[in-house]
Amino acid sequence: MTPKEQNRLTYGIKTLKRKDGRGEELSKRAKLGYYLYAHSEVANLRKAEASRAIEEAQAKIKKVQVKVEGLSEASRSHFVEVEHLQEVLRREKQVSAGLKTTLALEDDKWRKIEE
Repeated sequence: MTPKEQNRLTYGIKTLKRKDGRGEELSKRAKLGYYLYAHSEVANLRKAEASRAIEEAQAKIKKVQVKVEGLSEASRSHFVEVEHLQEVLRREKQVSAGLKTTLALEDDKWRKIEE
């Protein structure tokens, strides 16, 4: 409630007190109306603030979800690349072991020939 609205309501309450002999009863009703109005305005403001906060949080959640999806995709592609490189390494180790065996046999052959 704006100060201008509050002043109008206060003026209205004072006017009611003067015009009617039941001013006290009317004043209580007017005050009750004012308090109800004021509380509903505060509730509306809080509701609007909460709605804005929820919208901001949802926007942040969407941004984070996009980042997570991107990182997840990158992780999958790196996983595939790592699997491929592990397979290449395994093959290279097999080839290397075969070459070592062949070299050892050749060395034994040459030693026997030299003896």
